[in-house]
Amino acid sequence: MREESVESVEINEREIVDKMFQSGILIESFAKNNGISINQCRKLCDEILIEWELTGHEHRSVKDMRQHLLNHLRVIISKKNIKHEDKDHRLENLIDDCKQLIAEGFPADAMREFYSYWVQPMTDGSGAMLFESVTAFDTRTRFFSFYKKKYSK
Repeated sequence: MREESVESVEINEREIVDKMFQSGILIESFAKNNGISINQCRKLCDEILIEWELTGHEHRSVKDMRQHLLNHLRVIISKKNIKHEDKDHRLENLIDDCKQLIAEGFPADAMREFYSYWVQPMTDGSGAMLFESVTAFDTRTRFFSFYKKKYSK
């Protein structure tokens, strides 16, 4: 009977995590499903990597490492009961985009109505606002659609 040896493959966890954040798809869906921001997810991943470095934890494969990372993140999120970052920080880009559209000559009343609609809280208890639930939310495109429907009668 031939004994198979399991070779230890050198895995650079930091490089893998960086690639996960660069590609974005997995991390974005994970963050959204767990009610945290991408920035919070990044901070937690950094904490986990430091812990792994300190404990000398090794993984058998890249797939094993990714799965362990996501499971570790879920445990931390549930223990800390992490929610989205404070509301003001989450609204910065939306507010800046709205200000820009007003500066371009769109009516402030229409912008207030648009803004009020999109910052409503989600009903799923996640703490997210409506605009955060849309995968590809582009303020300009959404506002033009809203404005056209509302004011072109």
